[in-house]
Amino acid sequence: MRTVSLKLLTIIVVTLLFSGCSTQFGYRFADTYLEYQLGKYVALDDPLAGEVSASIDALHQWHAQTQMPAYAAFLTKLIDAVENDRIDAQQLNTYADQAYGFWRVIRQQAEPYAQLYLPRLDQTQREQLVAKLRKDLAREREEDQNADPRERQRERFQRTIERAEEWLGRLEPEQLRLLHRWMAQRESNDDLWYAYQVAWLDAFEQTLQDPQAEDFSRSIERLMTNPEQWRSEELQQSSQYSRAMTIEFFVAMYATLSVEQKRRIRNKLADYRELVTDIAQDFSA
Repeated sequence: MRTVSLKLLTIIVVTLLFSGCSTQFGYRFADTYLEYQLGKYVALDDPLAGEVSASIDALHQWHAQTQMPAYAAFLTKLIDAVENDRIDAQQLNTYADQAYGFWRVIRQQAEPYAQLYLPRLDQTQREQLVAKLRKDLAREREEDQNADPRERQRERFQRTIERAEEWLGRLEPEQLRLLHRWMAQRESNDDLWYAYQVAWLDAFEQTLQDPQAEDFSRSIERLMTNPEQWRSEELQQSSQYSRAMTIEFFVAMYATLSVEQKRRIRNKLADYRELVTDIAQDFSA
């Protein structure tokens, strides 16, 4: 499940880059896409619409010029680790923390824009924004509940195999066995994620009710930069368990890789590094 706060920020540049729109052409028009998506959530009138558009352009430029080089440096670390077989649980945990840190940086960069524009929405616009977020969340929840659990598990496993084969080529029997075991060990925590999103959205709606409140700015800061505080203890424990199982799986999987499979991983990472480097250069020109 996606988090509501992720949607609200509308800062999905990284997602656009690495899933479904991973080309320089797609990234170049990411700001236009973001404006289009934002328009689905709230109707903005001039001059506010023009100011928001300019801010999205500025955020897009910032991301290309500062974050793309950071991603390239991170990918270089991964390439070096693969080339020198420095893949273990400690290293993977470090990489996972660094990757999540990129998302934190984006949230922190986007938060001032939320502070700037949310108080300028009128009551109708604020209600429209919350209603659309709730509608999307309810639709996703309904789709999850109506899906056959066994069929959904089968589809997830098939997608996981397809993604693995994109990186590794044909999987060996032992690698398929490891995938099966990992998928079986993963906990189903959809209900916990849903409760987290509802809790966050309730807090967001309450905050928007009075933009003139003394604690409005502080509340928006917490909502935008630290949404994890609305996660239940049970969800936090489940997420920690899932991460531990995933790290264990990757370590075991890496031990089974052939020289050719490691080469494929290295080349795939190098392709991504070239892509983000080219994007950074395009936007610095």
